[in-house]
Amino acid sequence: MVLVLALITLAVLTETGIRGGEINHSEIRAAGEILRTDPNIGWSVFTEQMINNVIWFVPWQTVHFFGYTLVFVTVLVVCLRILGVFKAIPFPAVHRLLPLGVAGVVMNVFTGMLMLLADTGRYINEPSFWPKMFFLPIGAIAVLYFSVSDDLWRVRAGDAATVGAKAVAVLVLASWIIVIMGGRLLPYVTL
Repeated sequence: MVLVLALITLAVLTETGIRGGEINHSEIRAAGEILRTDPNIGWSVFTEQMINNVIWFVPWQTVHFFGYTLVFVTVLVVCLRILGVFKAIPFPAVHRLLPLGVAGVVMNVFTGMLMLLADTGRYINEPSFWPKMFFLPIGAIAVLYFSVSDDLWRVRAGDAATVGAKAVAVLVLASWIIVIMGGRLLPYVTL
């Protein structure tokens, strides 16, 4: 039943995305402009047009949104445990969620590169793109601390994490919030 509802939801979201993409926003585009292509950026106009004109691109955006939801939920639960919210749960039990976050990051890297290929000129010129790209590796690398820290692996139910672990948890949580906000602001913030 869940699979059937998920497929129906995917079909509805795909149709909504296609119809929304066909809306002409004259306040955003210059007269007669269809695609924002710039052959000097490094991506071929053919590749950009192929991605922008293919119907399968819309589900990739849905996969991207699902991926960052996985990342954020995983980071939120792990960081909240480190900060002392779920003290009844030992850290090794919460650590088992990290593969879900890694799967979300992998999904986002792949689909994010597709979206960047689709409209390279717009993305690299958006003011919210660069903070997103700056904090993305910080958030991803800082998560590695959760796997390699011996101090965290000794945190049992009822125990508090070290101050250093809490500082890393705040850094990771702030980094991923900035990354997701930067991505969500891309369509709305323009120069």
